[in-house]
Amino acid sequence: MTLTAHAVFGTAAALVFRENPVAAFVAAFASHFAADAIPHWDYSIRSFTEHPSDYRKSSFTFGKQFRRDLFVSGLDCTLGFFASLAAAAALHPGYIRIALIGATGGVLPDFLQLMYYLMPRPFEKLQKFHWAIQKNNVLKKKYPLFGISSQAALVLAALAVISIA
Repeated sequence: MTLTAHAVFGTAAALVFRENPVAAFVAAFASHFAADAIPHWDYSIRSFTEHPSDYRKSSFTFGKQFRRDLFVSGLDCTLGFFASLAAAAALHPGYIRIALIGATGGVLPDFLQLMYYLMPRPFEKLQKFHWAIQKNNVLKKKYPLFGISSQAALVLAALAVISIA
């Protein structure tokens, strides 16, 4: 999933638990994995080489492509936070902080994935779980148009949840 989608999903999940910031964060964090379990599309991370059967053999190459990937991911994340906060401001102005907690919790697992490749030991179990959820996602390569449209539909559904939460 894109970071935009994860931020919006995280916000929707957090707003369900808006009276309890800790529960809101946990729900947002969990929403990341629930969303990743759904077949979806991802844009290419050019600096990342994914091993087809063993996440421990995957790697990042730090250089020009990595800087480009950081820029693209940064734009994606910014768009997600903007969409989440704009929706919350329009529909639940008293809960902007919860929307921010939700967007943060929703994108955090992907940041922790990067941290795994920088220092694997503390993130080993989380990375193993994260990888296992997504390893059989065929939409990215075989059916990108369906993957993009299904992700867009899921984001719209999450925005609907935000509107009624």
